[in-house]
Amino acid sequence: MKLLKHITCLLGVFVIASALSCKKSKKDEGTDTDKGPKPATEQKEHWLDHSMNLTLAYYDQEVAVYKDDAIDANITWPYKLMSDTWKYSKKTYGQMGDDPRLYVVLHGGAFGMIGQPVYYFDTDGDHRNIVDLSTTDWNNFIFPEPALIHETCHVVESVTNGIKGSPAFEIWGDSKWQDIFIYDVYRALGMKDKVDAWYNWYITNQVDYPRKGTYWFRDWWLPIYNKYGESAVLNRFFVELSKNFPTHTLLKWKEYDRRMNLGEFVHFWSGAAGVNLKPLATKAWGWTDECEQQFKQARIDFPNVRYTD
Repeated sequence: MKLLKHITCLLGVFVIASALSCKKSKKDEGTDTDKGPKPATEQKEHWLDHSMNLTLAYYDQEVAVYKDDAIDANITWPYKLMSDTWKYSKKTYGQMGDDPRLYVVLHGGAFGMIGQPVYYFDTDGDHRNIVDLSTTDWNNFIFPEPALIHETCHVVESVTNGIKGSPAFEIWGDSKWQDIFIYDVYRALGMKDKVDAWYNWYITNQVDYPRKGTYWFRDWWLPIYNKYGESAVLNRFFVELSKNFPTHTLLKWKEYDRRMNLGEFVHFWSGAAGVNLKPLATKAWGWTDECEQQFKQARIDFPNVRYTD
């Protein structure tokens, strides 16, 4: 997804953490003795509106990192970060596609910062999961670092359990899902300074959806995450979707039929948590008559999503 509208938000997080930047070292470049089969040394983009020539800069069992000619060879910090992030993502949410690697494409020369994911269902990405990021400021990794993980969160939400699409995208947009995904990744990777910085920023972060004045991280994600299993409850939401939300098959891929409404969203998260989250949703963003009807209908339409009241 294009990230220009997120730059201000990311700036706030990592100005706080600016003194915590990692120093480059050989350790950052990975230590796998068995890196798996070597990907193509060069390739030409043909996804979205991209058509640049790329050169393989790094690979291991988890990622293949490509750069265009505008990227300094000394920019190596994304290698280990993205390898560890993808390895953890697969451990948490399961294998995503036949190719075990995430392909990470680093561009320079762009105005601002723009990121885009490509999914293994897509022919223009050669059926690979791709995270593509452009920025003018790779030397200051503080800004592109969460942007790379942000694009990874889109891959996870859109391909996990072998089904194309993100039914919840209508609710959390682009993307309040990243708030808890990145927080969980930082915790899993032992990046305590980043965990603290992310927490301190997002605990006060307020948006206007689904209601004006909503604190997603403070009032929705953290109570669920802390009380119902951390990464396990995040994964259970997607498992519940894969088992119960309507899909169809297009060519060889399964795809979700549609996006979900807010009542369905609360119903499925209740299934993930194992307890009715209507009171939590009411506190987080209010509860309208429309949402009540959606929630009641969701309980009728998806009876196998079970939880205690």
